[in-house]
Amino acid sequence: MNFSTVKPEPSIQFRLDTFTSDFIQDYFKRRIEKVNQFLDPFYDDEEKRWIIPIYIPIPDEMGATIPFVVYFVLSQNYYQKYLDMKEKVGKLILRLSNWAFDIGDFNKETLSKLSSQLQDILEKNIEPEYYEMKAILGMPDPEREMLLVTLKEHRSGGISLDLLTEQLQKTKQSVLQTVDSLVKQGILRKQEEDDQTIVDTLWVV
Repeated sequence: MNFSTVKPEPSIQFRLDTFTSDFIQDYFKRRIEKVNQFLDPFYDDEEKRWIIPIYIPIPDEMGATIPFVVYFVLSQNYYQKYLDMKEKVGKLILRLSNWAFDIGDFNKETLSKLSSQLQDILEKNIEPEYYEMKAILGMPDPEREMLLVTLKEHRSGGISLDLLTEQLQKTKQSVLQTVDSLVKQGILRKQEEDDQTIVDTLWVV
């Protein structure tokens, strides 16, 4: 699977494909149980880019683990910034990894948001605002109640807008307004699935 915010140059894409194939084969051949989140970076001489493979384990329905690899492709300047900000980048990736429960979570929209957050860290030293339970409980209604419901439903792939409206016992219009506000803030995501609107949390929560 290949979802990218910017299409890589052919030489880089070849190296990504080769690394992915080798990593997956080795992973299942040796049945690796402990894998570092950040794999060893490598350099593409032709495009002058650093490539950082990041391993994210995805649980499947049978309780096994699907190895998923996300790549950061960085210029030398950005690679140095990445080294300087590695702790903050690591926190972002850890939250993403803990949030992801399905291969479908890694679509272009998700990776675009991740890329934007990474850029804020590297360029501006600005981390996303993370919401722990204490912060969520301190929010006013209806945001607090909505986040508690959507958090509970995250492992199920989110909750339909209709069911969310029913559980919150509010009008669909007012629920949709709150959802749209939280989507704009990067706290929730909203997507269409099987002719219904699904609402889910993002990794900042």
